[in-house]
Amino acid sequence: MQIDKSLKLLKKINTVYHDILEDGDGASALEQQLLRNYVIQFYDAIIEESSSNSASVSPPTTSEEAIETPIVDKPSGLPDPTPAAAPKEPVQVQEVVAERVVDDVAVLVNAENGNGQTLPFLQELFEAVEGELHAGHLGQKMIKDLKKAIGLNDKLRYATDLFGGNQSQLLETLEMMNEEKEVDRVKTHINELAKKYNWQEESKKSTVRNFLQLILSKKRSA
Repeated sequence: MQIDKSLKLLKKINTVYHDILEDGDGASALEQQLLRNYVIQFYDAIIEESSSNSASVSPPTTSEEAIETPIVDKPSGLPDPTPAAAPKEPVQVQEVVAERVVDDVAVLVNAENGNGQTLPFLQELFEAVEGELHAGHLGQKMIKDLKKAIGLNDKLRYATDLFGGNQSQLLETLEMMNEEKEVDRVKTHINELAKKYNWQEESKKSTVRNFLQLILSKKRSA
């Protein structure tokens, strides 16, 4: 049912919102993107649920016999005790049109990071990992769910080294990567993460490479 989907999306929205409050530095571009994504999905689920409910309700039936209202003559010269009701103004419903998340990402990246250019070290890693995948050096294991494909120790390592110890941010990112089908958008997300958490530090590059191998393997097997 759509109501179950709506409740799950509400929990996701609350999780990201509480993470933003705990950080105390305001919402990052990635967190804004997560919220936009979940809010759009929540809106679509509510609209779909409302439409299905409206379709299942039958219009009220009216009796064939009209009910006659007795007419009472009003004495002349007396004012009408019942003032005429003011005409109701039609209620205008403003339709909210959800923009695609990719457009929002482009705006955020351009505003904060200079036209969204990929970090040089990250571009080199992208090319290296994609070359390894193309040559078959990383194996052909199919990955359907990133959260299930990563063991507990690796999750702790990724959260500590790449997400400032924020495990919920890691899980939200993995879920987004599971749902995203466009490799270019995945790279945009990763670029934002790299800038936010300073992945260019030498001590993190090995972990970054392992993380990219996993993410890009998932996209290649999708």
